[in-house]
Amino acid sequence: MKSSKYEIDFNEPVVLGKLQQQVYIRGRKRSNPFLLVLHGGLGTCESPLAHHYGGVLEHHFNMVHWDQRGRNRSYHASIPKESMTIEQVLNDACELISWIQTQYSQDKIFLVGHSWGSLLGMLIAQKVPEAIYAFIGLGQLVSLARNETLSYQFTLQRARELGVSDAIHQLEAMGPPPFKKTYDVLTQRSWLTKFGGLLYQERSMDKIFSVMAKAPSGYEFTESRDPGGHFSLHAIWPELEKRDLFVEVPRVNVPVSIYMGRHDYCTVQSVAHDYYQKLEAPSGKKWEWFEKSAHWPHIEETDKFTSSLLRDFTL
Repeated sequence: MKSSKYEIDFNEPVVLGKLQQQVYIRGRKRSNPFLLVLHGGLGTCESPLAHHYGGVLEHHFNMVHWDQRGRNRSYHASIPKESMTIEQVLNDACELISWIQTQYSQDKIFLVGHSWGSLLGMLIAQKVPEAIYAFIGLGQLVSLARNETLSYQFTLQRARELGVSDAIHQLEAMGPPPFKKTYDVLTQRSWLTKFGGLLYQERSMDKIFSVMAKAPSGYEFTESRDPGGHFSLHAIWPELEKRDLFVEVPRVNVPVSIYMGRHDYCTVQSVAHDYYQKLEAPSGKKWEWFEKSAHWPHIEETDKFTSSLLRDFTL
């Protein structure tokens, strides 16, 4: 039974790109604008985190979360691997936006993207600017090639400074990017987390797992071992290594805000800031540091994220 607190409480599959994909929409007032959140990854699905920062926002927006093709409830064992491309996910996203516009009589929507979702968000803003009020990039991913080189260097440097022999051995054995095996990125990210470059305050994924464990019914992971994470990572990572917003999206015709954790060495903040400075955004652009965060400012500094978003997303 759906809660009477919400005028919209939708949790159903929608056909996007000829594939059923799970969409969640919650909002207290149907007349509020719609805000689509693009989750990061490629091995992560963030709908189970929505409740952590969404409570206040649901009073101001109809919050849309989407398990992207191959992730969580949008994973199907029969998905052709050849359909797992960035272009297809981009088309899925644009189709979802069109569905929202038609289903709920919207001219435009607001857009937030985290990590991989932030690169996807910039591609969307470039492709259908007429459908987007404004975009916020969280942990903005710009160029995976530049990003991974600097992230690896930071992790190895911290391992050497702290004398963590296991980290030094594993990182030196895999060598610098591009990694020979896709799984190497998970090893590097594991050590990055311990050194504060992924989550700054707790330096472990316990905070993320704890929030996910408290997800309300219908928003949780479908199973404890999500096969879609590995499927998506292996399918799209090699293509993502070649993408570069410096080249592909030097200009965008929607207002853009970028929220970066000061300690983010997952999507390295210096690369994102360089991109921000070069980005042409005639409709306006803003940069905001989150001083107590690394890659997850909406989780580590939720109150600041919420107040900043409400400031930047006004009609």
